[in-house]
Amino acid sequence: MKIELLPEAIAPPGAPAAISFEAKPQAGFQDSNVGNERRLAWAVSSQGSGQFFGGGYWTAQAFGGRYAKESLQASRVAMDMATSSVIATILTTGVTQVVGQGLSLSSKIRGADLGISDQEARQLSSQIEQAWADYISEPREVDSTGRYNLHSLAAGGYLSFLKAGAFLAILDWQPRADTQYASRVTLLDPDQIAKDYHRSDEGGLSFVAGVGFDKGGRFTALALRDAPMGQPNLSNNVRIVRAYNSIGRRQIVWLQENTDPRGVHSVSPIVGALTPAREEAALQELTLDKHLTHAGATLAIETDVPTKTAFDALSANEAPGGGLLSDAELTAFLDRKEAFWGASGRNRVPLRGASLYHLLPNEKLHLLQSQGDSTFADFSKALVRRAARAAGEAAPVIDGDFSEVNFSAAKMALEPAWRLAQVRRKFIVEEFYAAVFRNWLQEAVHRGVIELPAHVDFDTQAKAITRAKWTGSGPIQPNIGKARKAQIEALSAGLITISDVLAENGGGDFEQHVSALASEREYLAQFGLSHPAFSAGNGEKVNSA
Repeated sequence: MKIELLPEAIAPPGAPAAISFEAKPQAGFQDSNVGNERRLAWAVSSQGSGQFFGGGYWTAQAFGGRYAKESLQASRVAMDMATSSVIATILTTGVTQVVGQGLSLSSKIRGADLGISDQEARQLSSQIEQAWADYISEPREVDSTGRYNLHSLAAGGYLSFLKAGAFLAILDWQPRADTQYASRVTLLDPDQIAKDYHRSDEGGLSFVAGVGFDKGGRFTALALRDAPMGQPNLSNNVRIVRAYNSIGRRQIVWLQENTDPRGVHSVSPIVGALTPAREEAALQELTLDKHLTHAGATLAIETDVPTKTAFDALSANEAPGGGLLSDAELTAFLDRKEAFWGASGRNRVPLRGASLYHLLPNEKLHLLQSQGDSTFADFSKALVRRAARAAGEAAPVIDGDFSEVNFSAAKMALEPAWRLAQVRRKFIVEEFYAAVFRNWLQEAVHRGVIELPAHVDFDTQAKAITRAKWTGSGPIQPNIGKARKAQIEALSAGLITISDVLAENGGGDFEQHVSALASEREYLAQFGLSHPAFSAGNGEKVNSA
């Protein structure tokens, strides 16, 4: 494989001229020993000749980082592996834990930031939350194809991240006569990035594996191949899309995990689970074949009469070659045996589904059957555990078996998976929601849907106006009763806050929760009823107004 330095346009100051050399990669795909499948074999990747430049950090490596040559094939393998029951469960579980039913917006505008009172800030936040909820729930408004609401787009984008290593979406401006807004989301396949597109200087940008950087090394654009709905094939034409337009409006949401600081593209975060998942699938296939063979049986008729004696009884004359029977005589003998014991069944005694054979003297009937395999379950569980660990998921969730797991063990198994889900929710999914929210809110303000105070300008105070908290569903609780008791004790001792409890019980926002409780209490009071949250343990009676 030929290795080249990255273009001069993005090299650090003082770096020498570009060089090239031959290197043997040590990472990639190898043939599987099961069937004709290809399996991933990620070994240590070659880093070139070992020459270091510019203070010891500038090393020779392939275009796009160490994964560039493998990422496209790895993403396709990951998508093919979605047919595996283990990988399909990992994908479904990952999307459910991180995205779930979608993230809820809690606008956190602070009055002091905008020079307004706290009451005015809360009213403005409430207005934004209601308008946002209307926008994201209407597919024609938010989706450029008019098919999905924002929560479905987020789930699809995160699924793409799990399969191919990247969440890619374009934030379009598409005015339409039948919609209120022009801000749209177009969800793209990461493979639409033209990874074979390399340019050293194009309009002040340098492109490495389809990703454009300015002279300071900052991500600035993507080279994309369009695949409009209704057209099955990718276009050969490359379209350059800037990360931000001329007025600073974001146009690209391209999110992936930072697994290689010098790399451009990443691979699926569940790539480590592919090998054990494929092995488990192969084990299932082989075990199924074995059980199918075990379900069948072969009957063999044996005789104690010596072969020579038996054939001597059938023919008085030896075959021309000196054998007991000629080929024709042996064939005729076997044909007569088949006719006697064959499908006609005239020499069998039926026994309601079985048959009793009339055997000749000294003949015995044997039932030949394969032996079963009792090791499948243990081996399969071991492979599923390996796949689950590699994907950052809890093994009992992936194999669906909690029969041998107690509360403490289940809690320990679920906790690391939940923490990983929180990290990916924050840096992948929340980032997507926040980008769409900012573009929409800018348009809503300019269209007069959201009314800001007269002295407040969105474009100069966007950070304060878009300040928000995003909440999603909480973690799986193996025992709700024990979890609630522990939360109450910790809350009473001041070890956690109400916000912490809400985060573990559906992800609600504290201010919205308190507002809802106050509204419920006021409504119940109209009928002389008490609210359980305010009357539990103290016998409080709420009188009607």
